[in-house]
Amino acid sequence: MKTKILLCGVVFIVVVLAGVCSFAVDKEKFGIFIPNRIEEFYGTWVNPKYKGVDQDSEQKMILYDWGYGEGFYKVTDNNVIDRWTFIFADKWTDKDGNIWYTVFNQWAGSVHWFTLNKISKKGTVLEAVGWRDHFPTDADFNPKANNYFIFYRK
Repeated sequence: MKTKILLCGVVFIVVVLAGVCSFAVDKEKFGIFIPNRIEEFYGTWVNPKYKGVDQDSEQKMILYDWGYGEGFYKVTDNNVIDRWTFIFADKWTDKDGNIWYTVFNQWAGSVHWFTLNKISKKGTVLEAVGWRDHFPTDADFNPKANNYFIFYRK
């Protein structure tokens, strides 16, 4: 009887450890970047050259350190017209000192957007490219594409 209980206990521990280990492998596989309270990504970003007439041409966005963003039609507007949450998937610095983020964005109404964001070495320019179905890669980063955006720190 003691042998059966001991055997059941060992099997249970092995199953639990296997589950924990497989979860840890999955976490590393997909990754999630845990940001600091002070990330270069956060702040107010503007581009007065955009039309500022719809959500695809907002002139101002504010990115908060708790993973929340707000968009505004015009640089001078105080009325929020767009809200979303975001989660960092990855962050790295390239050989030129630019900081890169891959970010998953979620808007109300379940619309989502995957972005690749580049912040200049000086932290004054934010460039982004986005897709609705996958994270963009370096090959997608094209300033002439219609899914490319550029903002300047205010």
